Amino acid sequence: MRLPLASGSIALLLVLPAALPAFAHRGHSIRVGRHREDGRPGVTAAQLGPLLDALGKSDPLVCTLAVDSVAAGLHFGRTVEAPGEDAAARQLEAILQRPVTSPDAIAVLAGRLGDPSGCVRRAAAELLGRSDSPEALARLRTALAAARASERQAAALGLGERSDPSTHELLERALRDSDAAVAATAAWALGGLEDARSVPALLEAAGETDVRVRRAAVVALGDLEDRRAIPVLLDRLRDADARVREAAAEALGEIGDREVTPALGKALDDRDTEVRLAVVRALAHLEDARAFDTLVRGLGDADARVRETAAEALGGMEDARALGVLARALRDGAARVRSAAARALGQLENPGAAQPLAAALKDADPEVRRQAADSLGNLELSQAPANLSAALRDGDRSVREAAAESLGDIHDPATAAALTAALQDAVRDVRRAAARALAHLETPAARQALRSALADADPEVRREAVRALGR
Repeated sequence: MRLPLASGSIALLLVLPAALPAFAHRGHSIRVGRHREDGRPGVTAAQLGPLLDALGKSDPLVCTLAVDSVAAGLHFGRTVEAPGEDAAARQLEAILQRPVTSPDAIAVLAGRLGDPSGCVRRAAAELLGRSDSPEALARLRTALAAARASERQAAALGLGERSDPSTHELLERALRDSDAAVAATAAWALGGLEDARSVPALLEAAGETDVRVRRAAVVALGDLEDRRAIPVLLDRLRDADARVREAAAEALGEIGDREVTPALGKALDDRDTEVRLAVVRALAHLEDARAFDTLVRGLGDADARVRETAAEALGGMEDARALGVLARALRDGAARVRSAAARALGQLENPGAAQPLAAALKDADPEVRRQAADSLGNLELSQAPANLSAALRDGDRSVREAAAESLGDIHDPATAAALTAALQDAVRDVRRAAARALAHLETPAARQALRSALADADPEVRREAVRALGR
């Protein structure tokens, strides 16, 4: 979505969910690359002042501007592209891709850490945080002791962007701030430091009354991946707030200790879908054989995303017991689940998956058919299923290409005729895949087909034929 600032025509790119605080937890803040001296002139105070003024006049629900969006992208739950046709936005990007190092520019940003607009405070904190100037760090340190909580929160956000170990003690003090938003932002920042000294303080914060602080502390403990956090995180799996339980499951998966597998299995009964989804992802990360039955149970979840993730996790375990349950998942009502099951069956590398995958080549959804075709190439078959050759005539180009690639992996001479016909496909990538597949057959018929491909209208196809014939 493109929305103009109230002053000027600078394009802004993202709308913030109204329920989120002015500064979000890790994973939802603008991600901008740190700037270093590279010979370019730095941003001036004269440039920053009008820019921040315009930002402050924008709609309060509009997120921060296109900070370095071309070079680093924005991340607020998704990535967006800057509107290249907007001259003002291009000017903005040009300004903010330069380092913020001059004392005057840093003074302007420091003065805006207490701005009435949360959007301006956030922009100023981000820009100070990514500056390598010692003056910028000094300004953030000072602001962390400001009288206004909003300014202290902005300072904590900026320090979190720096990931500077020297700020550890400051941020631990901020973690005990009387304002919950400041404490939560400090927890986020401590997680980014990845300093084991923060574990005790974060463990204490994980039991705070305010849900924002608890969740931020739990997320940070997952970032630190320290086993000392396991008992507290297991307790947070039973938190009254679903978002804390979700964060706890994710953190346990990041720590990677398999002793938590049984507790995560029980948490799959959680009433909240996002929690169950986090549980399955955590179990997938642990790759513990004891989780098999739990993941099979996940295939029966009411939410398709949980079923999809459970199927993917079962494939990652490469457990032969998963063959039957994944084959049944190919009949799931949701295409995304069937596609995940097809992909997982390929990961098993079990020839017994060939029959259900070949049947899936007739699925109504093209992505399921494509995934089934792709997975058949992973099974180390010596003879290609008839449906795989027929898939070379599928109405979807990606299915045809995947079928050709898999036929090349199988090396079945009986498929030469079908692959030769595929050299006449209207899509160049399909013809290229067919040429590569024919190269693996090493039969007179295959070589004759490749010689005919030397006259293909597309140079890429001709090159594939030359490479194949030169083997």
